[in-house]
Amino acid sequence: MLVVGQVFLNRYQVIEESRDAPAYARTLKAFDQTLSRLVQLTVLDDLFAQNDVFANAFVANARQAVGLDHPNIARIYDVGFNPETRTSFVVTEFVDGISITDFCQRQGHDLGATLSLFAQVLDGLQFAHSRGLLHLGISPSTVRVTPDGHVKILGFGITCLATQTAPSGDAVAVSLGSSGYLAPEQILRQPATHLVDVYAAGLLLSQGLCGRPTWDGSLRGEQLTLRAQSRPTLPGTVAPYVPAAIDGLIGSAISNDPGSRPHSAAQMSEKLSFFNPHNVPATQLVYLPPTELVDTFNPGYGVPTNPPRADVAPSLAAVFPSNSLSPRAFDVHEFTAGRTRKAMVGSIIGALAVIVVLSAAILAVVSTLPANFLPSTSRVVPSVIGKTFDQAKAAVTGVGLKVVRAQKVDPTGTLDTVVSANPPVGAQLEVGATVTLTVIVGALQVNVPDLTGMSIDAATEALSKLGLTLGETSEVASAAVGKGLILSSTPAVGTPVSQGTPIAISLASGDIEIPNLVGKSLSEASFALTGASIGVSPIVTSDPSCPATNPVTVATQSPSAGTVPQGTQVSLTYCSGS
Repeated sequence: MLVVGQVFLNRYQVIEESRDAPAYARTLKAFDQTLSRLVQLTVLDDLFAQNDVFANAFVANARQAVGLDHPNIARIYDVGFNPETRTSFVVTEFVDGISITDFCQRQGHDLGATLSLFAQVLDGLQFAHSRGLLHLGISPSTVRVTPDGHVKILGFGITCLATQTAPSGDAVAVSLGSSGYLAPEQILRQPATHLVDVYAAGLLLSQGLCGRPTWDGSLRGEQLTLRAQSRPTLPGTVAPYVPAAIDGLIGSAISNDPGSRPHSAAQMSEKLSFFNPHNVPATQLVYLPPTELVDTFNPGYGVPTNPPRADVAPSLAAVFPSNSLSPRAFDVHEFTAGRTRKAMVGSIIGALAVIVVLSAAILAVVSTLPANFLPSTSRVVPSVIGKTFDQAKAAVTGVGLKVVRAQKVDPTGTLDTVVSANPPVGAQLEVGATVTLTVIVGALQVNVPDLTGMSIDAATEALSKLGLTLGETSEVASAAVGKGLILSSTPAVGTPVSQGTPIAISLASGDIEIPNLVGKSLSEASFALTGASIGVSPIVTSDPSCPATNPVTVATQSPSAGTVPQGTQVSLTYCSGS
């Protein structure tokens, strides 16, 4: 078990332990002695480390997130397993800041700044989702704001393990430390998609605007199940400065029905941008010089104790010893040092000669190594022939390689069995290289394409290219797409099906269904109208001739309940008299 002061892997010196970690891991603040920087070290808890399947999944998930290079996502620097201590670990960027909800509370009712922050959250989520990675643990503890107002999302590749492995909604809540930001799918143990992250982002935005969480994070058992089926309170009910349309957008994002939420983080961000057209920047926190390198490190551990210099940028002073930094800008002449062209050419030739000599020496050393020598950056393709695809995929990703699935049609073979690997079993590859696994299928299978927004002719052509056919069509009242365009398909997008399978589609009829909103609260009515199925931003007017109500309720609506064409404007009137 790692303790404060210990140096892990002869490199990372543990400074302190953080409380912001899932139940199956420990998060530690550490100092990278090789690169002289603060990092966050996440290690699998000893109890869970004894389970090889869970430990392999912990490392495999983190490795998938290594390539996430985005300004709003905390970078993963290193992932691995230390055989000496049997420790699975992840080293990530250390983020100095506070939770996004605490930051919003300090700002007060600064709508533009709050929306700018959440635009960064949604940009980071969209980037990860576009690469097939889900977070599944978005909460205040995993979304931080740095002193200069930049958002960083932590926990990619780590928090998702709770939803993937926990047997119940209660277990997911315990693993993540709270049930307050779980989507209904996580609570009810239904398949989790990127819309789980959209739901959690909606909860955070609501909390950022009204200053309080939507759900009690301590709910468990029947109460938690009931929560998954209940309508949430929207921020406008306690924060009057929140526009009704934003209330409606948040209501759709935190809908119990994933199909009623914005289709993506990008779509939610686009809708929010209408309310923050000038992208008002977040208010900066007062930046305190990072003196913790002096105050919290024990000098006996060999960590630099030079105080930061006032004439050097604080972000550099936190990483480099003060005597190695200069506030003076570089001069281009420093790179030539007054050399003549002849002298510079001579230096280059000399440097090339040194490189040639070193290369020859390295080649000589490598030639003396045994034939089975395996560099630390290499992996061997494991034995996968005869296993199911899921078993083979787990084995390959468990050693740090990627998997691509290929199919071989063989009605006489054992379905879903791996019959070949390319490169073959036993091949030595670099970490992160791709292995193609060929699997037996009874008939060639393809994934149902996304037909949303297409015309029937375009959809028929797209299906034909995959060997699929157009099935039954039906019309549905919805504002999600234009009249005559496709709303959804059955089977759903991404479902593997055999070639020749007919795909049923639902088309937009060009109409929308307006419900009866009289007597409902104004926020509830706005939520109903701005949802994906109606998509109307209401015109709200007051009527001083009738007495005001608390809460504010709809007195009249126009048009009344019924079927109307897409784009029809809806007016809501409430009483404001004494």
